[in-house]
Amino acid sequence: MHSVHHGMCTVYLADTVSAIADNPTRPGLRSADSMLYCLPRCRTSMGECAFSLSGPLAWNALPSTLRDIADGTHFRKLLKTHFFNSLP
Repeated sequence: MHSVHHGMCTVYLADTVSAIADNPTRPGLRSADSMLYCLPRCRTSMGECAFSLSGPLAWNALPSTLRDIADGTHFRKLLKTHFFNSLP
């Protein structure tokens, strides 16, 4: 999702997700300024495994300090640290 958010991925991956800011019904809401992605409705358990749902779900769960990082190497390093610190 980091590559999708920063435009460094292939077009077909970028087309599978949509940002909340791109939603025309939310132009004046505070959520339009966030870097979150819309979660599509899922009817089956197989659909929960799809990138269009699991990608935005994982991205929205990250703290905003991680989502703000533009450098891919630095992002991966801090993401790994974040996951190790969140282990019980």
